[in-house]
Amino acid sequence: MTLEAIGDSICEPNVERDQALDALNQEFYRIVEIDEKLFAFVESHRQGFVLDKMEVAPRPPQRGNHNLIKLGVGLDFAPRTDLTFEAVRKQAAEIAIRKEIEPTESELDGAAYEFLFKSFLKAGDLEKCETFAGPAFDLTREDTSHCVLQREWVTMLIEASNFARADEVTLQYLEYLNGDDTSIRFIKNRIKFWADPLRKHSAELPRSSAFFRAHFPDVSLTEPPSTGLERVQGSIIRPR
Repeated sequence: MTLEAIGDSICEPNVERDQALDALNQEFYRIVEIDEKLFAFVESHRQGFVLDKMEVAPRPPQRGNHNLIKLGVGLDFAPRTDLTFEAVRKQAAEIAIRKEIEPTESELDGAAYEFLFKSFLKAGDLEKCETFAGPAFDLTREDTSHCVLQREWVTMLIEASNFARADEVTLQYLEYLNGDDTSIRFIKNRIKFWADPLRKHSAELPRSSAFFRAHFPDVSLTEPPSTGLERVQGSIIRPR
């Protein structure tokens, strides 16, 4: 066990490891009120934090949608229901009441569409995925898990040799990222997250690869990432 050996191991492709890290990452980012609990701890242990006065830049606006995250977790653990929009949407509304969440109508719609998209993705039903992918993309972009699901969908499309659709879906997501503020970490990490499938499947995703190189030149598609730990929305060792 040397640092060099660990570094080499991290950089080796490993689908099972990446899926396990993605799952842990999603579990971590479903935890809410992390900031509030941290500051409450510091407030109650002031004597342990002796700092000189200094100028501190204002915190950047926090991205992400906690209502979608809470509704998504609630649906994941709710009793199984019919996989129709009406049934899942009704269940999401019941979860909101029970957990005292106050979502908007579009958030309830988005949670239902994303859950259905995820359910059919897990079942490998690409035809049904097409039904719910569009609304989920439009309504749940601020939910971290959506980025992961979208990439998994592209991977499944490639495995099914549907390269044209995989390229179209990837390009759509990259255009969305390029239209946002690419200087903030929320978007930067998504750009890095999408670089990996483009490195592996540049031949199958020609339009997306060309777009990525033209609009995100700071992220190389020819070199592997410096570590295998960086995941969407940060990493398992670096908080948001």
